[in-house]
Amino acid sequence: MKYVITFLTIIQTLYCHAQDWNLEQCLLYGLENNRQLLSKQYTADIQRIEHKSIQGKLLPEISANANLDYYWKVPVQTLPGELVGQSPGTFITVPTSTSHAGSYGVDVKLNLINAEVWTGIKLEALKEQARRHEYASMEKLLSRNVSISFYLVQQYTKERTTTRQRYHSQKQVHELIEKKFNEGLLDQISFNQSLSLLKNQEEIFLQTDYKVENSLAELKFWMGFPLDSLLTIQQNTEIPTPEIPMFESRRLPDYEAERLKIDIAEKDYKARLSAFYPKLELVGNYGQLGFGETNRYITQSSAWHTSSFVGVRLSIPFFSMSTIRQSQKGKIMIAQAKQDFLYYEDSQQRAYLQHSNNLQSTWETLRIQEEKLHLAEENERFSIQKIESGIIDMLQHKQIQQDLIDEQNRYNQAITNYLKHYVEVIYLQSR
Repeated sequence: MKYVITFLTIIQTLYCHAQDWNLEQCLLYGLENNRQLLSKQYTADIQRIEHKSIQGKLLPEISANANLDYYWKVPVQTLPGELVGQSPGTFITVPTSTSHAGSYGVDVKLNLINAEVWTGIKLEALKEQARRHEYASMEKLLSRNVSISFYLVQQYTKERTTTRQRYHSQKQVHELIEKKFNEGLLDQISFNQSLSLLKNQEEIFLQTDYKVENSLAELKFWMGFPLDSLLTIQQNTEIPTPEIPMFESRRLPDYEAERLKIDIAEKDYKARLSAFYPKLELVGNYGQLGFGETNRYITQSSAWHTSSFVGVRLSIPFFSMSTIRQSQKGKIMIAQAKQDFLYYEDSQQRAYLQHSNNLQSTWETLRIQEEKLHLAEENERFSIQKIESGIIDMLQHKQIQQDLIDEQNRYNQAITNYLKHYVEVIYLQSR
């Protein structure tokens, strides 16, 4: 069964590599393979373990201990002599151990009342929730990067097709000029001008080809796609129409993650205050104590004595300047988190308004540039027709070619700017 699954996976991979990818496929692949996103998932997993780790403080802590000691100087203790019938005011020294001693046992501790543990658990729960929202924000950011890269590959591929066609068209014109030059109907200057125009078109075509390859590398990078593998995407000549939704702060990609920073700061402040609360814990021990003048006592049961107890430990903090300062710091951190969140909302709304305005502006510019490009293309067709008819004015043809190149560049730049603002608006108001 394992080999069947592996075979099907290979077939599916080869199929995906053979077909033209659409935007949805690129996005899905990126969400599963982007290395930065995979790393972010590990961060979320680590935080989840941190949460479970502090929850473990509510369970008993059990530890075992054992030791063997040798005293070359046996410790003693001074006691009143009256204990052994001597006169008042006298003292005796009594050994507190033998030259060999040992112990082993089990210690148990259980938190009964500990506000620090409970607030710590709630704090870690908020941090875990924040990591999940950060992961979701990273997914949206990745979708934005994949989308803009995808659109740019489409646009640059379209540019490459256009520049290739114009290069071949100019090549045909130059062949006609060369034929007339060989027939003695044109001078060397006209021939050189025609050749210069051809070289210009060739250079533009090569530059556009590099732009396609670079944009493909960018798309593969964000997808987590092997950079040395073939990736072809579907071509779409239609430009998406502008969609400008009403601005809502809650739809910002990082809204929940940023808002939770305030909750975390408030919970952190409560965790600092909990250091002032009493703590009560249950403790217990069961052990064996052994004594002897030689190490043979280890195997003698009579040398070992049982010791065990169970009890409670209560601690009540009265004063700690360090804890007081930490609580003051927590208050300031809450105020800072609130201001940071307000700044985040304002900065993101500003970015949204700027991209929205630019989106509308570039859309209108794009329509105008499209009309100007059509006029320049029409002039080029008329100029070629004149050359084919034997009416050759290389200065005019050169100017027409330059005008066409300029209008094409402005049109391409308008599309690029429009697509970037289009993706940004969608990203800033994604759900």
